[in-house]
Amino acid sequence: FKPWAVCCPTSVEEVQRVVTLCSELRIPVVPRGAGTGLEGGALAVRGGVVVDVMNLRHFDLQSDDLVLTCGPGLFKLEVNKMLEERGL
Repeated sequence: FKPWAVCCPTSVEEVQRVVTLCSELRIPVVPRGAGTGLEGGALAVRGGVVVDVMNLRHFDLQSDDLVLTCGPGLFKLEVNKMLEERGL
């Protein structure tokens, strides 16, 4: 399955702009993370635009209440290492 286009946004705002435009034009959007899934969830079976989110790699840990917010471009092992470095 081949998408019509692939974009690699570097910010949440870029993702929002791409998804908004695709929605307005009724173009299918297929999000793609690290590609580690085995289910084929990132296949553009109806064409459309693949949005590769690997560049979204932010990591924000609020140590007072242990709430973690991170980007979809981080691998689980990377997140675990960063948590371990903080004693968690």
